[in-house]
Amino acid sequence: MIWWKSFGSKKLECSGLETVNRNTKFFHSHVTDKRNKLQLKKIKDPNENLLDKEEDIMQEAITFYTDQLLRITFQQTLR
Repeated sequence: MIWWKSFGSKKLECSGLETVNRNTKFFHSHVTDKRNKLQLKKIKDPNENLLDKEEDIMQEAITFYTDQLLRITFQQTLR
């Protein structure tokens, strides 16, 4: 009787782990899909040129946010 109880509990633990593993796989595949969907593949610069290389997109983002920061800083100094 004791043997059967320990075997039954081990069986439950193993089946629980399978469920957890399936949930983990689902979660990670969902996160990976979401990350791929949210990636910027192409953007337009202020001159309406299409940028599709990662380096160009990075440089344009740096330029854009630098200009934003400088504009805000300049407006605050005028006050």
